[in-house]
Amino acid sequence: MTKEMYDLLLIKPLSKYNLQHTPSLGLGFIAGYLERCDYSVQILDCNVLKILPEHLSQHVYLKNYRLIGIQAYDMDLMEVEKYIEVFRREASDVPIVVGGPAPSLNPELVFKFLKQADFLVVGEGEIALEKLLQVAKLPNGSKDLLEKVPNLAWRDAGKIHFSSHEYVMDINFIGEPAWDLLNPVLYKDGVHGFFYRKLPVLPIMISRGCPFHCSFCGSRNIFGCKVRRRDTNQVLNELEYLKSKYGLREFQVIDDNFTFHPELALEFAEGLIARRMDLSWVCPNGLRLDTLNKKLLATMKASGCYEVAVGIESGDPIILKDMGKHLDLETIREKINLIYSQGINVVGFVMVGYPLETQDSLRKTIKFVLSLPLVRISLTRFVPMSGTSITNRLIANGEIKYDEIDPARLNYNSFSYIPPRFTERQLSYWYRLFFLMFLLRPRIIFHNIRNIRSLSHARLIIQKIIGFFK
Repeated sequence: MTKEMYDLLLIKPLSKYNLQHTPSLGLGFIAGYLERCDYSVQILDCNVLKILPEHLSQHVYLKNYRLIGIQAYDMDLMEVEKYIEVFRREASDVPIVVGGPAPSLNPELVFKFLKQADFLVVGEGEIALEKLLQVAKLPNGSKDLLEKVPNLAWRDAGKIHFSSHEYVMDINFIGEPAWDLLNPVLYKDGVHGFFYRKLPVLPIMISRGCPFHCSFCGSRNIFGCKVRRRDTNQVLNELEYLKSKYGLREFQVIDDNFTFHPELALEFAEGLIARRMDLSWVCPNGLRLDTLNKKLLATMKASGCYEVAVGIESGDPIILKDMGKHLDLETIREKINLIYSQGINVVGFVMVGYPLETQDSLRKTIKFVLSLPLVRISLTRFVPMSGTSITNRLIANGEIKYDEIDPARLNYNSFSYIPPRFTERQLSYWYRLFFLMFLLRPRIIFHNIRNIRSLSHARLIIQKIIGFFK
């Protein structure tokens, strides 16, 4: 533990909901950008290091920072508050800024639960934190100065104030993540989706933004509706750096819309081939099905891509329409078959418990999903995440009371919302039945067994399966 002064400490809190640990690219991009602006930054991932709030002082001296930033998800707000209590006790004069998905989706809810936080970053954080660090006297800087910091929320005289909302249109300006601060060696088997072919594996992000309007997703609130993409050569250089310094053998593209511009996705895959990178890669965050074509998929396969995830969500056209997916079942089937024909494994995202769910819709979904050439499904429970359009509708209709929202229940490990036509027991029954009907088919069993890489990998998978039955 050093006594050297730093401008900013970025903290990823310990979460009781994560079985796997992956580097936070969000914090990495912020740290990398601020370092290039001549600020000194440290990153502390309490999740991977298993640092409880009460043990923070054993790892960092909080008074050595001009500003402390902490990443927050809805489900972790109660844990975040515990860390903030430690900050206040050990470094009462150091301002605290909270960023991440939770404040971007619902800043009012976050301020309600994090009463000792000074600021929130609502949206992208790089420019916001750069400008915030320029404010000479924090947290008592003048109101005029705070209003010039983009994407910022703060409290004054019992009211929440917001500055202008801005996005960096050319994200090449931000640069690469600070990989040395993220310290990839801490994440030996940290992967999105539990399966991999080669270690070590690291995530990369090539684009930001989503123009689509899926009712259950809040991505647009964080990164905006315009898809902005990093320069292909910049990303390829980053991969070569990770390979040479950290022995990277596989990477995961975690973009929301990697193939939104198919020609640029093709350029990326062709670049991997031209540079002879010899890396395996996957897209675990999902590809938009109607952006895919045969040439793109064949080139992705040739460049080392062996698996992609896609959003199916439901086999009921009524629910798909209400979700705002703008995809029909015929297109979903056609594109999944196309992916499969190119030798790329397909994982399907499927949701149970959407507000319009019925037993008939679940039967349709199960039948449809079982008819597709999928190797796995990511079977998620519907969660009314704050700030999404479907949650706003449920609040407006009186089905959810805003004042009674419990952030601790906003996680995918249990049903935090029960559709009107179900009891929680009935919905849990259908959820488990769906999972077992998919998993216990010989083709799926053999595929998953063949892809277990080690004893620790097997334990992780078993732990995940057990979680489905809690």
